[in-house]
Parts: sequence; C-alpha cells; structure tokens
Amino acid sequence: MRAPPSSSSTSTISQHGEAESLLRWKSTLSLAGAGRGASPLTTWSPASSSSACSSWRGVTCDAAGHVAELSLPGAGLHGTLGALDLAEFPALVRLDLRRNNITANAGAVAANVSTRSSNLTYLDLSDNAFSGHIVDALPSSPATLQQLSYLNLSSNGLYGPIPMSLSAMEKMSVFDVSRNRLNGSIPPELFTSWQELTHFRVQNNSITGSIPPGIGNATKLQYLRLGKIDLTGEIPVEIGRLASLQALELADNFLTGPIPNSVGNLTTLVVMALFSNSFTGVIPQEIFNLTALRSIDLGMNRLHGEVPAAISSLRNLYGIDLSNNRFSGTIPSDLGSRQFLTIVLANNSFLGEFPLTFCQLDSLEILDLSNNQLHGGIPSCLWHLQDLVFMDLSYNTFSGDVAVSAYPNSSLVSVHLANNNLTGGYPMVLKGCMQVANNSRS
Repeated sequence: MRAPPSSSSTSTISQHGEAESLLRWKSTLSLAGAGRGASPLTTWSPASSSSACSSWRGVTCDAAGHVAELSLPGAGLHGTLGALDLAEFPALVRLDLRRNNITANAGAVAANVSTRSSNLTYLDLSDNAFSGHIVDALPSSPATLQQLSYLNLSSNGLYGPIPMSLSAMEKMSVFDVSRNRLNGSIPPELFTSWQELTHFRVQNNSITGSIPPGIGNATKLQYLRLGKIDLTGEIPVEIGRLASLQALELADNFLTGPIPNSVGNLTTLVVMALFSNSFTGVIPQEIFNLTALRSIDLGMNRLHGEVPAAISSLRNLYGIDLSNNRFSGTIPSDLGSRQFLTIVLANNSFLGEFPLTFCQLDSLEILDLSNNQLHGGIPSCLWHLQDLVFMDLSYNTFSGDVAVSAYPNSSLVSVHLANNNLTGGYPMVLKGCMQVANNSRS
C-alpha cells in the first residue's frame, strides 16, 4: 500500500492548492490602472507558485505555509470576488483590498457559501466600486464569517438596509459602512450580539428611524458616528451606558428633544458633535462633568438659556461651537481652557462686553461672535493674538475707535466688523487682511 503523505508534504500540497486558487482569481481580474509602478499581481505566476509565500507580493503565509494574509490596497484591481472562495484558504485571517475597483458579483455569496466557517478576522473592502446590498459585497455569507472582528465597506455604492443577518458575526469590533447609499433603520439586534463593538460608523448614508435604545448594550463602544443620515426622534437615555465612548457624532440629522442628562456619564468623551439637528432645551449641567472633552459642537439647534459658568471645568477644550441657537445672557468670562483654537458663538442673543479673558487665548485661530447683542469697545489686546486668522464681530453694537496695538498680528486673513457703531479709520494692523468688511460708522 502507498504510505500516507507526511505532514510536510501535506503542507506543500495545500500551499500549492492555495496558489492555484489565487491564480484562478487573478485570471478573472483586470490590472488596468494599477497606479504608480507595476501591480503586485505581476509577481503571481504559475512558475513561482511553489514559492508563493516568499515571492508573491501581497501574500503572507503562516509557519505551516498556508496563506494567512492578502494585502493588496491600491493595486489597480478590476473585477469581482466571485472566484475567491474563502473555503480554500482555511488559515486566511486578513483580507485588505481597499482602494481598488472591485465590484459585486451577482450571486457571489451564494456561489461561495460553505458549511465550513472562515477564520477571517479582518476584511477591508473600502473605497471600491461595490453596488447592491451589503451581503453582495461580502466574500462569503455572514454565517460563515463568525470570527470577523473588523469590517470596512465604506466609500462604495451599497444600498438597501443593514441586514440583521450580520448579527451572526458576534466578534465584531469595528464596523464601518459609511459613505454609501444605505437606507432603512439600524437593527437593534446588532448591539445585543456585538458585545465587543468599539467602532460603529454609519455616517453619510440615508438611514432612517431612531437611535435604538438597545445601543446601550454595546458598553465597549468608543466611536459612534451616525452623522449626516436621516435619523429622527430623541437621543435615548441609554446612551449614558456607553462609559467608554470617546466620540459621539450625531450631526446633520433630524433629532429632536433635549440632550439627555445621561450624557454626563460619558466621562471619557473627547468629541461631541450634535450640530445641525433640532435639539431643544438648555445645555444639561451634566455635560460639564466631561472633563476629557476637547471639542463640543452644538451649533444649528434650538437650544436656549445661558451658558453655565460650570463650562470653566472643561479645561481640555480646544474647540467650541454654540452658533445658531437661542442662547442669551453674557458670555462666560472663563471658558475653562487656555488652548482654544476655535470659538464660534455667532447668531445667538449674547449680551455684555467683549470678554477680555479671550485676549489670553494665545493659540486662538478662529473667533466668531457675530450676530449677537454685544456692546462696548473692541480691546486692543486682540491684536496680540499672533495665531488669529479669522475674526467676525459683525452685527453687534460695538462702538468707539478700533484701537491700535503696538504688537500687530501678522497672521490675520479675514476680519469682519460690519454693522457696528465703530468710529475712525481702520488701524494699520488690518492692512494685510484679504478681507475687511464695511462698517457702519457714526
């Protein structure tokens, strides 16, 4: 009888079989438009298939000689994944084909369905030419991708709803389907099944419905990006259970109601972007517990009331935008941080004089206090801010001369002083500006 093959010869046979599978997939692709230099696939040839692990670019093997990684970003690949059967690559854990021109293959998933689960953990097909539903872009069915923890299908032409069947991929950590044409609502089942979820990126789609309260089950979530879709309803109080959240981005939606007090539990939050919605009520005091915040943008809502003095507790802020709301009262003299790059408080009903403490913000680049009810003089210390590029104080009732500073700012590009009660001529410090708006003078 013929002796069974040794383990080493089995590995060689398996490796050779995997090389043939890759060559079969290559034969279905066009390499036109590969960009700078030759495509990595020019190194894939039958003559070198026995040394594919060492000589084929984009191919990485494990110690046993099995293909463990395919990494071909920006390789100018045109074609489909129809001939790439994951069942033929039992050791494949990473597939990176981003920035190519790969399209969906009709029935590709059905053709590649196997009862054998894939070991794939990382799949990046972003910035390709996929159209159709999400499952049409996958190289295998969700039921066989149960080890997958990273899935990036962003910047394609995918449409239709996010399927509940994705909940079978229970190890999901990073999920990115942003910048597509997806619609339907967000399946709450995902947040129950995906206990390891850290990144959920669905921005720039046409998703409808509300934020499911079940999102509170994804307690390891760090980045929640749901901006520029079509969400309605209120922010669920369960958002406060996301104690690891670092970025909360819900901008450019149709969300209503108050900002829930439970956001005060998000003590690791660094970025809060809630602009361009229809939020009402006042800024909840609990927001000022978020001492890690570096950027807060509540612009273009219907918020009202005074900005609490407790904002001074946010010592790490570098950007604040409260514009286009209905805030009133005086601008707090202490905004907390001394490292502001941007302060935008335009189009509100703030009263009082220009806060002199702003002159201490040495890093300030953008200052917009336009369209308020501020009065008094414009302090000369403003011209000491050497990093200030843009300043808009128009449509207030500032008065007096624009004081000249002995230390003129050389970085100012655009200054807007129109529709105030200023007198005299413009100081020399403004001569280098590209734009100095006209002013109503007494």
